[in-house]
Amino acid sequence: MAQAIPEPLQPAKPDVRKGWTLSRFMLGLAFIWLVVFVVFRHIAEPGVPAGNDAMAHLFKIWYIGQHLAQTHTFPVWLPYWYEGTDLIKYYQPLFYVVATPFYLITKDVFTTYRIVTFVWIGLVSLSMYGVVYRRLGLFPAIVAAILYALSPPVIRAYFYVGLLPQAFSYIFLPLAFHFTLRLADEGAKRAKTVALLAVCWGLFILAHPMSAAFSMMATFVFIAVYQATKQEERHPLVVTRYLLSAALGIGVAALWFVPAYFGKIMPPTSGEAVFTTSVPLKELAGFVTGAATVNARYIPIALSILAIAGTFWRRTALAWGLAAMGAFTMIFALGVQTPLYSWVPLSSAIFPEYALFGACFAFAFLAGRLFERTIRNRAKDAATVVLIVTVVFIALLETQPVFTSVINKPAPSDIIRLLDKAKTLPADGRVSMLGHSSAVLSYYPTVLTGRQITEGFFYQGTNHYKEIANINDVQIHDYSPEYVHRKLAQWNTRYIMVHTATLTQDKAVIPPGYKKVATAQLWNLFYQDKARSSFQLMTHDTIAIGKNPAIVALRYPWVVEGGLYVDNYDWKYLSQFKRIILTGFAFHDRKTTVDLITRLAESGRTVVIDLQDVASEFGTESVSFMNVLPIPVTTRQQISLTPSEQLTGLPRRKLNLRNLAYNGEAWKAVVYTGLDSSAYDVTIEGKTYSALGYKRAGAGKIYFAGLNLFFHNLLAAEKDGTALTDWLAGPRDPSLYMTNFPVTAQTWRDDSVDFSYTSTKTAPVVVSTTWTENWHATIDGKPLKAYAYENMPLFFLPAGAHTIELKYGTTGLEIFATLITVASVAIVLFILIRSVRRKNSADNTGL
Repeated sequence: MAQAIPEPLQPAKPDVRKGWTLSRFMLGLAFIWLVVFVVFRHIAEPGVPAGNDAMAHLFKIWYIGQHLAQTHTFPVWLPYWYEGTDLIKYYQPLFYVVATPFYLITKDVFTTYRIVTFVWIGLVSLSMYGVVYRRLGLFPAIVAAILYALSPPVIRAYFYVGLLPQAFSYIFLPLAFHFTLRLADEGAKRAKTVALLAVCWGLFILAHPMSAAFSMMATFVFIAVYQATKQEERHPLVVTRYLLSAALGIGVAALWFVPAYFGKIMPPTSGEAVFTTSVPLKELAGFVTGAATVNARYIPIALSILAIAGTFWRRTALAWGLAAMGAFTMIFALGVQTPLYSWVPLSSAIFPEYALFGACFAFAFLAGRLFERTIRNRAKDAATVVLIVTVVFIALLETQPVFTSVINKPAPSDIIRLLDKAKTLPADGRVSMLGHSSAVLSYYPTVLTGRQITEGFFYQGTNHYKEIANINDVQIHDYSPEYVHRKLAQWNTRYIMVHTATLTQDKAVIPPGYKKVATAQLWNLFYQDKARSSFQLMTHDTIAIGKNPAIVALRYPWVVEGGLYVDNYDWKYLSQFKRIILTGFAFHDRKTTVDLITRLAESGRTVVIDLQDVASEFGTESVSFMNVLPIPVTTRQQISLTPSEQLTGLPRRKLNLRNLAYNGEAWKAVVYTGLDSSAYDVTIEGKTYSALGYKRAGAGKIYFAGLNLFFHNLLAAEKDGTALTDWLAGPRDPSLYMTNFPVTAQTWRDDSVDFSYTSTKTAPVVVSTTWTENWHATIDGKPLKAYAYENMPLFFLPAGAHTIELKYGTTGLEIFATLITVASVAIVLFILIRSVRRKNSADNTGL
């Protein structure tokens, strides 16, 4: 039988789509950058950045660069900055680590901003371009890169909000998607992809953890849908390997992420009553306010059109996966009241832009593929042509308002003029600001003049709070200026920058002793000649502990703002107060907390408890506390309280509280059953509960307040509601200022504070720097315990002559996190090295 003669080997035909030369790749990239940089040509103009938060991030770059230039070491703590952020551990460090070298070269923070902005925009477009180019070709990659780089969330993060670390993080979503898709296609064949995806997640977290968290969820949805809909071979271990890469990525970033998440420092300036509005899921395709969703009213429509068009692709699984990814992130971005948010392990998962850019990524990828289909089949597929025209029109509608608001936004030159007038003033004091955007503009003095500053502080009065809260027909109380006075005294503030509108509304906001030294069009600079001490005696006798103690302190400035957890405090600390208010609090150990509360009440101290949002999410489950059961209620009617038992100081008559349609919804609160006695009852939907009552604790009483009274009175300030909250907050404390504590010597360094003193009796002393567990204190060389007092360290200093040393060091949590990072990096390196050795071994065997 004759053998078949094999045909001669023919050279393989090149894959046209993958055969583009490097020069064509670079030409396409050059075209993208030309389009993007023409749109953002105003970046190169002289002046300060337009983004609201840009100065805050430039301030950190400025400080890191100054510290490196002077000491040749990276700073571990930023003194006098009262947001209390450790530049390495408690804020997204990757942006500053990468951006600071540019400052060291330019020596000018605004030039640095322009350079890094051009670089980051280039990298964002390059990341998207490279991923789409590899899979779909040149023209889809150009379209996708332009749409992604010019998408509303990217524009807003860079130029409107000025949140530079978040904008920097957008580089990593296309890369994470690339490795996720490669993992789905390769299955268990190459472990190297798991390691590379883990590295990508680690860098993503270090750039911006919220964006990384939403991207992890979005790409998980993609890979699950992609696996379920693909017609080729499905790999059962893909999802498991994806989760392994996510876990390794978190581990790689644990050195920073674990301390930042579990030991985060909360700003002591949390006096702003800023409430986040939300958009119901039913309005997905309807009108959405720009403040809530970054002008993203058209993205759901465009995403739906592209998803439908994408299902006709040859690679249907990729289209379905992208559509699911985009829809999932859009639900998060717009439907913050949906049950999805209860699944997110992030306390601040209320900001839609963190999820929205995932939808924009899917939009851009789908649009690029649709563009290619239109080019290839324009004569055969008229419907696709109509779709691409529609999508382009929608994209123009989407981005035009954002471009207008960014490019036309004026820089705050008024601040610069004011500082120019004040250059002759002493530079030894700290600066605070009062008024609109104060938390942002407070960075200008340091960056422009080198002065030490504090975090800014919102005090805008009735109009500001009414606008933010979006409450209709509510007379909002004009909050006490004394609260601001106390804060400024605690911060040892010498300079105050105040918006003219604030002064017009309430001149009493300026404390006694401050003189106006400079005036510009919108801002005024006040200065106090007499410096306050950085060491002050604790004099207040009421503390509020819980979710937002500022709600109490804004109305009652003698109330000290405590932390969230009750059992973070011990008897020695809490026994200094005569009244303890617990509102929306948490605890690590229930028994320890109950024992501490009971002991305080038995000792004659007044304890007030509000179980709103305690122990469980509101409305999902009622959990009893000290055998008192909170009952969630919702009402749109006027609330009437009927007296049951007379309590000294409270009116014995029916009290009426007007219902608040807060954010357009009915008023939500809790009432109680299980109390020993009720002072006021309330009837809601035919059922009677206790609105205010008490439990006995020995000879003392523990009072339980319902109906969310403090928040209600903060918003409405009604006569009857004020009578109740005045009684709960206790009598007015006349000592709103903290008394100076004399020291004989003091030395402030970047990572340490030393001082000596002589006292005739033991005194609780507060140091005007930000509290963190990283501070380790000694007295005459022996350990001294530090307590958190309104996010500042407090010490009980014994009588006599002593020397105190505070040094900024590490905590056990940070050591644990470092070990996790070392182990995770070791695993990633092991996987990569093993993959390389296997590949080399296979190549040698083939030879």
